[in-house]
Amino acid sequence: MVENNPYSAPSADVVPDQVGTGSYGGMGRLRYFLMVMGASLLFGIVAAVVAGIAGESSTVALGLLGLGYLGFIILVFWIAGQRFRNIGRSPWNCLWLIVPLANFYFGWMVISAPEGYADHKKLDTAGVVMTVLYVLMVLGSIAVQFMIPQSTLGGQVGV
Repeated sequence: MVENNPYSAPSADVVPDQVGTGSYGGMGRLRYFLMVMGASLLFGIVAAVVAGIAGESSTVALGLLGLGYLGFIILVFWIAGQRFRNIGRSPWNCLWLIVPLANFYFGWMVISAPEGYADHKKLDTAGVVMTVLYVLMVLGSIAVQFMIPQSTLGGQVGV
């Protein structure tokens, strides 16, 4: 005889939390960071080679570098779109990276937010560390702007 005890422990199968299991698609933080750094490195090497081969003033080389830079920008926006998909947002949010001041928030999001951040709004330990590094980087870049003498920014000295 099977007894139904209302005080017994439940016997249902418990499913672990789905956060971090790859259910959102796109790319994670590390892959995003490495792909952007790799694309930047590749563009820098190609630009240096084209500029070195073309010489000082070549309209063709300048045009090639312009087209290469346009391709680089499109690639970076595609990568950012994949990262936004992983966060749980629309890939079209990558266009916010063009808008001044909004790019700080969305730049922080692609660097720090874990998978599914749009749904659970919780940062993990790596996200907190990346947030601190991102804030220090932004504040450091602003501080460097104030340390550069005005004479090196195009102002005339001794006139």
